[in-house]
Amino acid sequence: MPTIKSINKALAPYHVELEKGEGYFYYVYDFGDSFATESVYCSHLSELSKQEWVDGGIAFAKKVESDKED
Repeated sequence: MPTIKSINKALAPYHVELEKGEGYFYYVYDFGDSFATESVYCSHLSELSKQEWVDGGIAFAKKVESDKED
């Protein structure tokens, strides 16, 4: 079963953290002058595998980085 700590450890090189809201989770990208969030509407961490959480966070980071280049 995935944990937020293990997911965040895998996401650290991408400047992304997974946080828990009330009834949902969200990714936070925070690097230099860039800050962004993206909600994930899953109420339980176990709804996705660790790899799915990590892949989602990496995709989010790439999207934020791509947007700031425009």
